[in-house]
Amino acid sequence: MKNQSIKTLALLGGLLLTTAPAKADQGQFWFAYNVGEGTSLCMATEAGMLPKGYAAEYMQASYVEAEADPDLIPFKQSFFKASQELKKIWPDCYE
Repeated sequence: MKNQSIKTLALLGGLLLTTAPAKADQGQFWFAYNVGEGTSLCMATEAGMLPKGYAAEYMQASYVEAEADPDLIPFKQSFFKASQELKKIWPDCYE
């Protein structure tokens, strides 16, 4: 149940950070969504709600899934930039 709550927190955090008009650039949406989701996971790790390393594993798995989704392939660069940004913002979380 605890992991489900964390996943919900991560998804809601990502959604809150990406509230934008419907015609917004989808690349910007996916960048902001991933940074928001990754930040939520790192905050939960710092609060002791998740084990160290979980955030990096979770985000890596979601990048693998996104890469396999033909609808998301055009936004591959946005996912990569988000990953790089998370490493800058949260170096201890995404080593």
